[in-house]
Amino acid sequence: MSAKSKKAGKIIVYVLILLILIGIIGFFAYFTNGFTGDLKTFYVECGDQKIMSSSSGFVLSQANPLEVGVHYTFGFVNKDISGYTIQVLPNQDYDFTVDGETYSFGAEDNFNECFDIVQEESSFTIAPKGGLKKILQVKYPDKEIAYDLHAVDFEKELFKIVITAEDGTAQVELLCVLDDSGIEGVVLDKEVIVF
Repeated sequence: MSAKSKKAGKIIVYVLILLILIGIIGFFAYFTNGFTGDLKTFYVECGDQKIMSSSSGFVLSQANPLEVGVHYTFGFVNKDISGYTIQVLPNQDYDFTVDGETYSFGAEDNFNECFDIVQEESSFTIAPKGGLKKILQVKYPDKEIAYDLHAVDFEKELFKIVITAEDGTAQVELLCVLDDSGIEGVVLDKEVIVF
Protein backbone atom coordinates (compact mmCIF):
# COMPACT_ATOMS: atom_id res chain seq x y z
CA MET A 1 0.00 0.00 0.00
CA SER A 2 1.28 3.39 -0.89
CA ALA A 3 1.55 6.36 1.44
CA LYS A 4 -1.23 8.12 -0.48
CA SER A 5 -3.61 5.17 0.00
CA LYS A 6 -2.90 5.04 3.72
CA LYS A 7 -3.47 8.77 4.03
CA ALA A 8 -6.75 8.59 2.06
CA GLY A 9 -7.86 5.66 4.24
CA LYS A 10 -7.14 7.62 7.43
CA ILE A 11 -9.06 10.63 6.10
CA ILE A 12 -12.08 8.43 5.29
CA VAL A 13 -11.96 6.89 8.79
CA TYR A 14 -11.74 10.33 10.42
CA VAL A 15 -14.65 11.62 8.32
CA LEU A 16 -16.76 8.58 9.27
CA ILE A 17 -15.95 9.03 12.96
CA LEU A 18 -16.84 12.73 12.68
CA LEU A 19 -20.17 11.89 10.98
CA ILE A 20 -20.99 9.34 13.69
CA LEU A 21 -20.21 11.89 16.42
CA ILE A 22 -22.37 14.51 14.69
CA GLY A 23 -25.18 11.94 14.45
CA ILE A 24 -24.92 11.08 18.15
CA ILE A 25 -24.86 14.75 19.15
CA GLY A 26 -27.84 15.45 16.87
CA PHE A 27 -29.76 12.50 18.37
CA PHE A 28 -29.22 13.74 21.93
CA ALA A 29 -29.94 17.36 20.94
CA TYR A 30 -33.26 16.28 19.39
CA PHE A 31 -34.39 14.09 22.29
CA THR A 32 -33.33 16.61 24.97
CA ASN A 33 -34.95 19.63 23.29
CA GLY A 34 -31.64 21.23 22.38
CA PHE A 35 -29.92 20.02 25.56
CA THR A 36 -32.40 22.04 27.67
CA GLY A 37 -34.26 19.08 29.17
CA ASP A 38 -33.94 15.47 30.19
CA LEU A 39 -33.51 12.76 27.58
CA LYS A 40 -36.98 11.84 26.30
CA THR A 41 -37.39 8.08 26.13
CA PHE A 42 -41.08 8.11 25.19
CA TYR A 43 -42.89 10.10 22.49
CA VAL A 44 -45.91 10.00 20.19
CA GLU A 45 -46.42 10.79 16.53
CA CYS A 46 -49.55 12.46 15.25
CA GLY A 47 -49.55 13.22 11.55
CA ASP A 48 -46.05 14.44 10.76
CA GLN A 49 -45.39 15.73 14.30
CA LYS A 50 -43.23 14.00 16.91
CA ILE A 51 -44.46 15.10 20.33
CA MET A 52 -42.27 14.52 23.37
CA SER A 53 -44.13 16.46 26.04
CA SER A 54 -47.21 18.42 24.98
CA SER A 55 -48.83 19.78 21.83
CA SER A 56 -52.15 21.39 20.95
CA GLY A 57 -54.48 21.96 18.04
CA PHE A 58 -55.65 18.39 17.40
CA VAL A 59 -59.29 17.73 16.44
CA LEU A 60 -61.46 14.97 17.88
CA SER A 61 -64.09 14.06 15.31
CA GLN A 62 -66.50 11.15 14.82
CA ALA A 63 -65.93 11.22 11.06
CA ASN A 64 -62.10 11.31 11.22
CA PRO A 65 -60.63 9.47 14.22
CA LEU A 66 -57.34 10.87 15.49
CA GLU A 67 -54.48 8.46 14.77
CA VAL A 68 -51.54 8.44 17.20
CA GLY A 69 -48.35 6.39 17.04
CA VAL A 70 -46.66 5.55 20.35
CA HIS A 71 -42.88 5.09 20.45
CA TYR A 72 -40.01 4.44 22.82
CA THR A 73 -36.75 6.16 21.85
CA PHE A 74 -34.71 3.06 22.65
CA GLY A 75 -37.37 0.53 21.64
CA PHE A 76 -35.13 -0.75 18.85
CA VAL A 77 -32.51 -1.78 21.44
CA ASN A 78 -34.85 -3.51 23.90
CA LYS A 79 -37.95 -5.14 22.42
CA ASP A 80 -39.39 -5.62 25.93
CA ILE A 81 -39.96 -1.87 26.24
CA SER A 82 -43.59 -1.41 25.21
CA GLY A 83 -47.04 -0.62 26.48
CA TYR A 84 -48.85 2.57 27.39
CA THR A 85 -52.08 3.85 28.92
CA ILE A 86 -54.49 6.50 27.67
CA GLN A 87 -56.60 8.86 29.73
CA VAL A 88 -58.97 11.50 28.34
CA LEU A 89 -59.33 14.45 30.72
CA PRO A 90 -61.14 17.81 30.59
CA ASN A 91 -59.11 20.84 29.53
CA GLN A 92 -61.75 23.54 30.19
CA ASP A 93 -63.97 24.30 33.11
CA TYR A 94 -67.63 25.24 33.07
CA ASP A 95 -70.74 24.16 34.92
CA PHE A 96 -73.31 21.69 33.63
CA THR A 97 -76.24 20.00 35.32
CA VAL A 98 -77.11 16.34 35.76
CA ASP A 99 -80.76 15.90 36.73
CA GLY A 100 -80.72 19.50 37.99
CA GLU A 101 -77.59 19.09 40.13
CA THR A 102 -74.61 21.30 39.19
CA TYR A 103 -71.31 19.65 38.25
CA SER A 104 -67.98 21.13 37.19
CA PHE A 105 -66.64 19.86 33.84
CA GLY A 106 -63.04 20.54 34.91
CA ALA A 107 -63.45 18.37 38.01
CA GLU A 108 -64.32 15.25 35.99
CA ASP A 109 -61.58 12.63 36.23
CA ASN A 110 -61.86 10.45 33.13
CA PHE A 111 -63.81 10.52 29.87
CA ASN A 112 -62.40 7.32 28.29
CA GLU A 113 -65.82 5.63 28.13
CA CYS A 114 -67.14 8.58 26.08
CA PHE A 115 -64.71 7.89 23.23
CA ASP A 116 -64.19 5.03 20.81
CA ILE A 117 -60.55 4.10 21.47
CA VAL A 118 -58.92 1.36 19.43
CA GLN A 119 -55.59 0.57 21.08
CA GLU A 120 -52.87 -1.38 19.22
CA GLU A 121 -49.36 -2.31 20.43
CA SER A 122 -47.71 0.87 19.11
CA SER A 123 -50.62 3.10 18.05
CA PHE A 124 -54.22 4.00 18.76
CA THR A 125 -57.15 5.80 17.20
CA ILE A 126 -59.64 7.88 19.15
CA ALA A 127 -62.99 9.40 18.18
CA PRO A 128 -65.78 10.90 20.30
CA LYS A 129 -69.04 8.97 20.56
CA GLY A 130 -70.84 12.21 19.62
CA GLY A 131 -70.96 15.89 20.40
CA LEU A 132 -70.52 17.33 23.88
CA LYS A 133 -74.07 16.58 25.00
CA LYS A 134 -73.76 12.96 23.85
CA ILE A 135 -70.38 12.66 25.63
CA LEU A 136 -71.95 13.89 28.87
CA GLN A 137 -74.90 11.53 28.38
CA VAL A 138 -72.50 8.60 27.98
CA LYS A 139 -70.75 9.71 31.17
CA TYR A 140 -74.09 10.01 33.01
CA PRO A 141 -76.45 7.50 31.35
CA ASP A 142 -80.20 7.85 31.83
CA LYS A 143 -79.80 11.34 33.31
CA GLU A 144 -80.99 14.74 32.05
CA ILE A 145 -77.96 16.77 30.93
CA ALA A 146 -77.97 20.56 30.42
CA TYR A 147 -75.27 23.19 29.93
CA ASP A 148 -75.01 26.78 28.76
CA LEU A 149 -73.90 26.63 25.13
CA HIS A 150 -72.17 30.02 25.48
CA ALA A 151 -70.12 28.90 28.50
CA VAL A 152 -68.25 26.32 26.38
CA ASP A 153 -65.55 27.62 24.03
CA PHE A 154 -65.61 25.12 21.15
CA GLU A 155 -62.75 27.02 19.47
CA LYS A 156 -60.35 26.06 22.31
CA GLU A 157 -59.11 22.66 23.37
CA LEU A 158 -61.87 20.98 25.37
CA PHE A 159 -60.07 17.69 26.11
CA LYS A 160 -56.57 16.55 26.95
CA ILE A 161 -55.38 13.07 25.99
CA VAL A 162 -52.64 11.88 28.35
CA ILE A 163 -50.53 8.99 27.03
CA THR A 164 -48.35 7.45 29.75
CA ALA A 165 -45.46 5.01 29.31
CA GLU A 166 -46.06 1.56 30.77
CA ASP A 167 -43.66 2.16 33.67
CA GLY A 168 -45.25 5.55 34.44
CA THR A 169 -41.98 7.48 34.09
CA ALA A 170 -42.98 9.54 31.04
CA GLN A 171 -46.13 11.01 29.56
CA VAL A 172 -47.24 13.05 26.59
CA GLU A 173 -50.29 15.35 26.42
CA LEU A 174 -52.34 16.11 23.31
CA LEU A 175 -54.73 19.06 23.69
CA CYS A 176 -57.77 18.56 21.46
CA VAL A 177 -60.64 20.59 20.09
CA LEU A 178 -63.99 18.77 19.88
CA ASP A 179 -65.60 18.87 16.44
CA ASP A 180 -68.99 20.00 17.74
CA SER A 181 -70.90 23.20 17.26
CA GLY A 182 -73.09 22.44 20.25
CA ILE A 183 -76.17 22.72 18.03
CA GLU A 184 -78.08 19.46 17.89
CA GLY A 185 -80.35 20.37 15.02
CA VAL A 186 -82.66 22.93 13.50
CA VAL A 187 -86.44 22.83 13.89
CA LEU A 188 -88.58 24.86 11.51
CA ASP A 189 -92.00 26.01 12.68
CA LYS A 190 -93.38 26.76 9.23
CA GLU A 191 -95.22 24.14 7.20
CA VAL A 192 -94.04 25.45 3.83
CA ILE A 193 -90.75 27.03 2.84
CA VAL A 194 -90.73 29.06 -0.35
CA PHE A 195 -87.50 29.72 -2.24
